[in-house]
Amino acid sequence: MKHLAACLFACALAALAPDGRSAEAAGKASEERARIEALVARLRSERFEDREEAMAELRRAGPAAQAAVRHLPLEGDAELAWRVKEILQGPPAPGGTETPDVDALIARYGRADGEMRLHLMRQIVETDGTRGRAWLLSLLAAEQDVPLLAQALTQLSYLGGGEAESREVQAFYNRCDPELKGQVLWTLAGLDPEAARPLVREALKAEGHDLRSWAVRSAGRIQDRASAPALRDYARGGEQVPEEMQTAALDVLVGFRDEALQELLPALLKTGSQAVFEAALRGVGALKMPAMVPLLLELYRDPKRAESRSELL
Repeated sequence: MKHLAACLFACALAALAPDGRSAEAAGKASEERARIEALVARLRSERFEDREEAMAELRRAGPAAQAAVRHLPLEGDAELAWRVKEILQGPPAPGGTETPDVDALIARYGRADGEMRLHLMRQIVETDGTRGRAWLLSLLAAEQDVPLLAQALTQLSYLGGGEAESREVQAFYNRCDPELKGQVLWTLAGLDPEAARPLVREALKAEGHDLRSWAVRSAGRIQDRASAPALRDYARGGEQVPEEMQTAALDVLVGFRDEALQELLPALLKTGSQAVFEAALRGVGALKMPAMVPLLLELYRDPKRAESRSELL
């Protein structure tokens, strides 16, 4: 009798086991559906990084993800249409790396907007620097969006170039939005220091603070020591000199190892704001000035400079 009861109990457990496994499988399937739905929603996130991560996850998720995106309304959303197309192609080949087609990337740039364009610009340049440079130069003539043009100038600055690129950037400098003029000057300084030199000296006398700040940094980039007198005026500060410009000018003069720093640095250490004080202190360290030790000890004991004691040491 006991043997029969044990057999019946075992049979009951065996009968229940498939249902338990089925419930577990159903739970996992439900979790996966919820995960895919959340990823699909993230394809429309305001954050570019969220959209990128969601697309990558959905590509790896396979048929279930493809079914979830296949009938999404895409009209008027070129970026979403492209992402859905990528997801429907399935995951990348195992162990392989996909090399984007530059023509396809440029075509996508034309259909995209905002953040997606910034991402595509970087991707185009990273995929083919030579073609990317030519394409960036064409943007200077065609693009109207100031942030995109600023990014194009940044990329050109990294890529470098020769006489042809220098001429294009000089022409753009003469016609560009005033908001971009300083960055164009910085880019030209990297491409062609000699062409930039007279423009830098002229810009150091400009009325706009932004252009003058870029000119200060550009003077350092091309090592234009003839600009030192103007840079000294900015490094001394004053009501008409923003703090950022003052510290930038001081950094450039330190790079020049300018002789006027023997007089200028002690004065700025005594009277400058915290940011100017820190820039002057960096200068003393870079130039290794033993004559400054008594002043540094005095400043170390000054309660007003307590937060800078570790740097003073």
